[in-house]
Amino acid sequence: MEKPCQQCGLTFQKDKRISVATWNKRKYCSSDCFGKDHVGENNPGWQDEPSYFALHCRVRDTLGKANMCSNIDCDKTSTKYHWSNISGLYKQDLDDYQMLCVKCHKIYDLRFRTHCKRDHELTPENVYISQKKVAKECRTCRREANVKYFQRKKEVSSLRG
Repeated sequence: MEKPCQQCGLTFQKDKRISVATWNKRKYCSSDCFGKDHVGENNPGWQDEPSYFALHCRVRDTLGKANMCSNIDCDKTSTKYHWSNISGLYKQDLDDYQMLCVKCHKIYDLRFRTHCKRDHELTPENVYISQKKVAKECRTCRREANVKYFQRKKEVSSLRG
C-alpha cells in the first residue's frame, strides 16, 4: 500500500508494523513533513490571543534569534540578545519588537513599571536606577531598609557591650 504525502507529494509505503487504521489516518511521509505543515496558523494549538511566552516564541521563530543591540548608546559588549517589545502592549505586530542586549532590554522595560513591590509610586523623585543591578529601586523602600539595618546593628552592638 502506498499514498502521496500531503506536504512534499512523494509517495510513501505502509510500514508492516502499523495497523491499517493507523495507515489510513497517516497523511505525511515523515515527521519533518508533518512539522512543516503545522507551522503558524496551521498548528492545531494556534491561539489568536497567545500567552506572553507563546508570543515571544512566535517572534523568535518568525524573525530569527536576536543577534545585536539596536540601542545606539549601548557599549556593545554583551553576548546575549533578546527581542524587546517596543510599546509594552505585546501585540502580535512583528514591527513592535526590536533587538536589544540583556542590559538594554532591562533598562528599556523599566519604563513600564509604575509601582514598587510594596506599592510605592515610582515617580522621578522616588526612583533610584541601580547601574549594578540595572533595576529601578524605590527610594522609600531603600530608606526603610536602611533604617531597619541600622536599628538591628545598634541592637547587636548594645548586646555585645
